[in-house]
Amino acid sequence: MLLIARYDCFVAGKPTDVVDYQVRSYDVPDHTDLEVMLSSEPIHRYRNNDDEEVEWRFAEIVAIEWEPRFDSGEEVMGFITGRPTPATE
Repeated sequence: MLLIARYDCFVAGKPTDVVDYQVRSYDVPDHTDLEVMLSSEPIHRYRNNDDEEVEWRFAEIVAIEWEPRFDSGEEVMGFITGRPTPATE
């Protein structure tokens, strides 16, 4: 099974506008409560260059494909989002 999970970034306990979408693979029974499973995983934490704690917190499951097909060139899963804002220096 494949899923797309959204993780939101928090810095010093405050939410940011940064989001991480991860495609993850799991071998779990169909009746598994995936929201509970992902919510119970440890939060990824580290300190940034300003010595602030950065956390990536699970927010939601965006898409699930229980029996993905892997034919050459075929889309396995995806999502539609707005056009990204160009990065500036």
